[in-house]
Amino acid sequence: MGEMPKEFREKIDALPELLTYQKRIYDFMHLDKKDMNMEEVVNKYFEASGDILPFILKEVEASTMSSLTVYRVRRVREGDFFDNRLVRSLSYPDPSFMDKNGRANLKGTSVFYCADNWETAIREMEPKVGDKLFVSRWKIKTDRAVLMRAFLPHKSIPQESHIYEFAKKHFAEFQEWNKKNCAGKEEHTEYLNELIVEQFGFEQYPYHFSSWIANTLMYEHNGIDLLMYPSWKTQFIGCNYAIHPNFVDQYMSLEVVYEILVKELIKVKPGSEEKNSMKWSYGEMGIVDRTNIQWKWPTEQDVSMFVKNKGNTYDVSISPVKK
Repeated sequence: MGEMPKEFREKIDALPELLTYQKRIYDFMHLDKKDMNMEEVVNKYFEASGDILPFILKEVEASTMSSLTVYRVRRVREGDFFDNRLVRSLSYPDPSFMDKNGRANLKGTSVFYCADNWETAIREMEPKVGDKLFVSRWKIKTDRAVLMRAFLPHKSIPQESHIYEFAKKHFAEFQEWNKKNCAGKEEHTEYLNELIVEQFGFEQYPYHFSSWIANTLMYEHNGIDLLMYPSWKTQFIGCNYAIHPNFVDQYMSLEVVYEILVKELIKVKPGSEEKNSMKWSYGEMGIVDRTNIQWKWPTEQDVSMFVKNKGNTYDVSISPVKK
């Protein structure tokens, strides 16, 4: 997060008084955008923000990134093309299949959506009873530092989340950058950044705002490898990533994939002491063996990653899928 150009400082100086600015930003963020096209959304954002879009980037050392394991889920329904011999069937989809915006991708572009644990990856898929899911585990091995943009609502991330301390440190770094580059208007840009973070994580389809920001970061700026944002579907305990396809091709590899069939979903009312639960049964598991993915019937030890641990919110039934 370096020093910003002179033009940025001029835009900061031109911002109105705080309450007026906050109202403009708030009104934009809560504007019903579902019937607007992307150009209209972008124009209204820049009108509200004073032509400011802060890119607060974080560089992560190669050794730190190479210690990270991520999980991805592919749902396969009847009629879907799926070749379980190909790693690409479990990776990011071909752009030709991306016929609508996602949270971190524009229509016609692709990113590798994944999570920091298998439970979050499954929750983000919002499975239904009868769904067949392929839960894959991927390893990162990079020889260079990684550039990322994190959308972290630091006030909302619970202490039990493993990204709690990271989020606090990330916000402290933002405050340092803000004080250096936006002196006199720090409250303006802090408010703007907080609402951008909120909008990125909570915006609903058609994702005009979040998909535009993601595309701007990963496809219009050189060297930004991934975006990081907590999962509201796990009350911000789990964390999601959207990774550039080129980074996946160069630095990531599939380790193992599990086939599961959703058997039962139990949803409880908000405020209940009980927790949502899900039961599934296992199919085969695939292990990468040189060129091929070798499929076999899993043992109890093989499926140990799915055993319920303290703090998890899914109940698991371990029984074979009936062929």
